[in-house]
Amino acid sequence: MHNTIRIFLASLIILCYQCAIQAQTTFNTTIDFYFGTESATAALPLNDRIIITGTGYAIDPPGLFDEKLKFLATDFDGNVLWRNVLADSAINYFADYRSIIQTIDGNVVFTVTRQTDTTSYPMLVKIDPATGDTLFTKYYDFEPNHRASDIKELSDGSLILLGYDESDLYGSMIIKTTPEGDFLWEKRYGTSTERNAIQFDIFADTIYLVNSYNDCLPDRYWIRKLDADGNILDAQYYSDIGVCPVGARRTKEGGFYGSGVYYPMPPYRSFIYRTDTEGNFLWDYNTDFGDTIDSWQFDPFIPIETPYGDIVVGGYYEPNEFSGYVGLICKVDANGNPYWERSYRAIANTWHDNMMSDVTILEDNSIVCVGTAYGGVIYGDYNFWLLKLDSMGCLIPGCDTLGLEVMDLVQEEAGMLVFPNPVSEEAIVQINGGTSFISSGISYQLVSLSGIIWQNVEVPTATIRIEADQLRFPLHLEPHIPNGICLLRVLLPDRATLEMQLVVMRE
Repeated sequence: MHNTIRIFLASLIILCYQCAIQAQTTFNTTIDFYFGTESATAALPLNDRIIITGTGYAIDPPGLFDEKLKFLATDFDGNVLWRNVLADSAINYFADYRSIIQTIDGNVVFTVTRQTDTTSYPMLVKIDPATGDTLFTKYYDFEPNHRASDIKELSDGSLILLGYDESDLYGSMIIKTTPEGDFLWEKRYGTSTERNAIQFDIFADTIYLVNSYNDCLPDRYWIRKLDADGNILDAQYYSDIGVCPVGARRTKEGGFYGSGVYYPMPPYRSFIYRTDTEGNFLWDYNTDFGDTIDSWQFDPFIPIETPYGDIVVGGYYEPNEFSGYVGLICKVDANGNPYWERSYRAIANTWHDNMMSDVTILEDNSIVCVGTAYGGVIYGDYNFWLLKLDSMGCLIPGCDTLGLEVMDLVQEEAGMLVFPNPVSEEAIVQINGGTSFISSGISYQLVSLSGIIWQNVEVPTATIRIEADQLRFPLHLEPHIPNGICLLRVLLPDRATLEMQLVVMRE
């Protein structure tokens, strides 16, 4: 007799197909630009390549040690297709974190801060992604202490550049340009009581800008809605949240998500967050790795939302005061519940800093991260760090289950649980009440209510976890399985088969 247990827990969605994982290539590499040091700051996936921007000095003219723009393209296996450097004597260029887009005409624009000994100006660079050739460079020098933060495009091809004034560090500045980068106007939002936003978003030619108050005093944030000419359509503030959002992008449902910091009392821990469609704060997520951080908080860069509403965020942390930084990726569901958290170091010289700056997702759901790490020469220098993971965050498929350390399931005396249920693409199966589980030879089937076997999977031994009287392993739905109710049938060696109903619910 089959044991059928019906448990419906919180709904969440994640993208990761069993077949897609098997097809995803992964790698961990660094890329050097001849001489000097480099730091990758942003990545943009296109149809057949990844454009990566960054900064670094080089031991070549002009400007022997001036910071230069360094950018390149790789294929999806990490092979360099082209590289380019922009430099001027006595001028430093700093490519901005996470700030790169493909424009309507198929080219690529990214933001830069152009700095001399006495000035700093926001700047746009447009390139041909096929060759790396520069199509234009434009900087906006109406005041001497401005920096760039983020870039978006309106439906007519005009560009909206987010920045801030270094002489008044709080509040945000927006610059609008033509598609060719020619200046149209500049407007300010907020005052010295507000932190400058590091990101913003545009939807249907409406601009959304989120600012929190300086040091959370008071602990509230503003959401401003602007038209394409920068006029304020609506401005709302939300209070008593205890944290400081520092920018946002729109969720697929019309709310917002982004990163932020805890102020005013230390430790100044960073987090990612989500709001509802009305802008009300729903949750903030702080990595569990924070418990091991000795002298620095987890520093997350802008998260990215998957097509199914989950959030992936990359960053870095310092495990202790005697070690360098370590890259970190977290994946959480739309309710802020973590699937997994994984730390990474570059292959070579792993004792040095390994700092992630941007994370993006490819069409096959694999995850690409860029940042800074030492290359393969022991006495070498920092290079672009490029890391491609499968959709489970693994360099080696099956590197872990969905995160036993961060996901607490309901404890029961016996039976089988699935979290989440309804399921979109991925879940954890937990079997309770055993004292002598065997960690091999486990398989599961997904069966229609009419008895047709849709999927038959042997669970890789490396993904099975046994802890006390609980056994856990990941479950992946293949894309052909339709929405609705099906049976999950788990076959354990030397045990009765377990069955329960699953609800498959994709968008």
